[in-house]
Amino acid sequence: DPEVRERAQTLVSQKANQPAVEFIRVRSMGPFELYLGDERVQEGDWKTRKVKFLAAWILLKAGSSLSEDLVLDQFWPDELEKGKQNLYWTTSSVRRIFKGRADGGTDPILRNLGTLSLNPDLKHWHDVQELEKLLRHARRALSDSQPLEYSRYKTILELYRGPYLEECYLDWAGEIRTRLARETSAVLEELAHHAAQASDQESAAEFAGKLTELDPCHQSAQAIAMRAWLTLERPDRVMKQFEALEQTLRLELDTEPNLELVELYYKAKIML
Repeated sequence: DPEVRERAQTLVSQKANQPAVEFIRVRSMGPFELYLGDERVQEGDWKTRKVKFLAAWILLKAGSSLSEDLVLDQFWPDELEKGKQNLYWTTSSVRRIFKGRADGGTDPILRNLGTLSLNPDLKHWHDVQELEKLLRHARRALSDSQPLEYSRYKTILELYRGPYLEECYLDWAGEIRTRLARETSAVLEELAHHAAQASDQESAAEFAGKLTELDPCHQSAQAIAMRAWLTLERPDRVMKQFEALEQTLRLELDTEPNLELVELYYKAKIML
């Protein structure tokens, strides 16, 4: 039947122009995790750490392109000719990981005029993009001095599982890691203060608690959390937190908790 054949050819053509994987999910705050559809790429699937880190960088730059010269400078700074061969092999390895999940499909990694980019036809979700979006929204809301929907910003606590690409020590990753830690810490501190002033002590304790995970020596955040736990009549949490802080300060900075924290500690002790 000519009509059936024509329809089949149309479907085959459409499939050939479809990306091999229709949806990508990326988690790079903390351990790097990549999901192609419903399937997670296993650690053994990455041929080398550089294959994994190049994939992470391309995915982070989704919507824009990554200069091959910059990649060479970051991954193989002292091996110009060999570096180009390594780049070709590493890019091919990334491409195979994406295309190996389905038959056919267009190229997931595009090379054009000395740049690398993610195929824009691929739908994707990236934790860094979601985190940055929430941080921007929180900063705007805090500057407007309006009541906040704290539950919305608690997603920050879930997204920030740990430092960005924590196992990668290349300069580009370190710069992003430092920036995200600084921006997240600043927003969490403001949210913690705002929640405490709004008498939402549970939210204040959560925001401040996350901040103390990022920076255990942050005594201002420690104080917010301890005051919140006192208000919530949880002196046990205050004492546990103070004792952990005391040990951390002694080991890392050779100092002691400030007077405000000592006073909060003894208030908690009286409550027990």
